[in-house]
Amino acid sequence: YQFNWGDGQYSAWGAATESHSYDNTGTFQIKARARCQTHTSVVSGWSSGLSVSITPNEYLVKGDISYYSNDEPVPNVLVEFSGEVTGTSTSDIDGEYSRDVESGLSFNFTPTKTKDEDVGMMDVTTYDAALTARHALNLFQLEPNQVIAADADKNGAIYTFDSALIARYAVGLDPLPNSYVGEWLFLPDSRDIQNISSNHYNEDFTGIIIGNVHGGWTPSGSLSKTDESVSDNRLISFAQKDNKLIVLFYIDADEDIISSDIEIAFDQEQIEYLNCELTALTENFHLFQNEKSGRLRLGLYSPIPLDRAGEFLKLVFLVKEEQVDPYLRVNQYVLNDYIVSKNITRVAVASPNQVTQDYRLEQNYPNPFNSSTSIKFHIPEAGFVKLKIFNLYGQEVITLINGFMNQGSHQFSWDGKNDNGITVAGGIYLYQLECKKYKNSRKLLILQ
Repeated sequence: YQFNWGDGQYSAWGAATESHSYDNTGTFQIKARARCQTHTSVVSGWSSGLSVSITPNEYLVKGDISYYSNDEPVPNVLVEFSGEVTGTSTSDIDGEYSRDVESGLSFNFTPTKTKDEDVGMMDVTTYDAALTARHALNLFQLEPNQVIAADADKNGAIYTFDSALIARYAVGLDPLPNSYVGEWLFLPDSRDIQNISSNHYNEDFTGIIIGNVHGGWTPSGSLSKTDESVSDNRLISFAQKDNKLIVLFYIDADEDIISSDIEIAFDQEQIEYLNCELTALTENFHLFQNEKSGRLRLGLYSPIPLDRAGEFLKLVFLVKEEQVDPYLRVNQYVLNDYIVSKNITRVAVASPNQVTQDYRLEQNYPNPFNSSTSIKFHIPEAGFVKLKIFNLYGQEVITLINGFMNQGSHQFSWDGKNDNGITVAGGIYLYQLECKKYKNSRKLLILQ
């Protein structure tokens, strides 16, 4: 007898019973024929076929994990298998996970991600708190997945208490016991497969961060409108009165404002944060603040939007008299979900006792420089000051100062970055000081 195994392979002539191993899965038609042992040229035709299906020993289970609002891939999600299949799989940078599973088994699998993992500082802001409060007061209707994100205490209902929990998280305050802000949830919360008999390629999950109501999460932690953001120093001004440094924040009337997030860094050995004063615009806003180790984070929100321009917030700092040239830097000023100023304002404040009799712009030091340099100037009377960096084509690179300053000596640092936070190329640049009728510029050199 001889067998045709249906995969292009044939057995040798022999007994009526043979075995065969298949290299591939599929359905095969097995046939047989016979010949005379004595007269081997006498051979029968092939028999009718016997259909045999070869199934794999394992099947592939895979899926994508993406964010609820923008389909961004969610990495580092641990998918845990239980039942007749145990073990884990972790989503990669593309949000994909996969697992080979033995045929015929039943199991379920659940995605989990550590609280606060891949949650950036701008992923949960007081803008989220404002949206939550507006929904709680029936001023605005959130989408179903946004409602899940807004339920900060996971009690199934949205109240203004949820907005307060979100605001506390946004400024870095310690969470209350019933706060789940920063926790990851997934939809569905698990999946189930019984007696697996085929590959499963679309076992997808959707991720939600509790507190990220505006839905602008990305793996980098940027705001949803970052690309539309502009660095506008007109909305921040500085003034000094005696030994007090006053930082004023303003808003335009271009958009209804319901929230703001502000971060300021300062030399805590030379500057002391005193207080934050709400203005006529923000007197009905809820204020949250957290000052720790020379870093101040503030969050304000209101369910009722502002529709007019004006002074938004006033911060007061104490400049210690025995120190010279302390600094204060506004890391970012955020209105709603867009950044209006980021890493562009760095202010060094003169000691209150320092007074000079003429305008003077000094040479930066060090010069040339690699990472940062200091620019010092003197003004004999208070006034509106502009300090800008230009390239040799006359194009503005960055505005370091654009606000009111008191008389005296001042020193500003520049880290070689432009208004967008990008390090500029090495070469010669100009820095220009303008105050009242005084205007002067000098050259500086950046090394590669």
